[in-house]
Amino acid sequence: MMRTFIIFVSLFICIEISAQQTDLRLLSKQERNEYLLNLATEIVLNYGPDFYRPELPPKISGAKTYRELDANNDGLRKRLGQRYYLVTFSYDKKKELLHEDFAARIRIWENDGEPSLAEFGTGVGRHFFLKSYWQLKKEGIKPEDKVKYSQSKLKLYMAGRIKEDEL
Repeated sequence: MMRTFIIFVSLFICIEISAQQTDLRLLSKQERNEYLLNLATEIVLNYGPDFYRPELPPKISGAKTYRELDANNDGLRKRLGQRYYLVTFSYDKKKELLHEDFAARIRIWENDGEPSLAEFGTGVGRHFFLKSYWQLKKEGIKPEDKVKYSQSKLKLYMAGRIKEDEL
């Protein structure tokens, strides 16, 4: 009985780990893009649902190399030189103006499929350096973890959509 239990727990742990680590280099382009879109959409819906625009298809970048000079923690420094993909969610600039040129942008590492960073159109983001996205999701995403939506008043003013006294 104990042996069966140990085998079951070991199998569950292996399944959990493999579900969370996906080497994107081993997938076909179609499988990789599907993985990236599904994961990025899930992250946006969990951390910034007001930034999700289902009517505008997200764009997936080609693999980029991480070369940030300001990598200020060990988790980031060990990622220098690694490749990642960006999944960018757009918005209609005729209807709204955000601080950034995107509604949301998610960085996902190529070698393990782990999300690294979620940025939103307000200039606020969420990193997954100290705790993985999977761990945070498992612990439960609280309402205060979600990024609040707001448009850029300065950009609205410059576009003539609001008056100076509304700044």
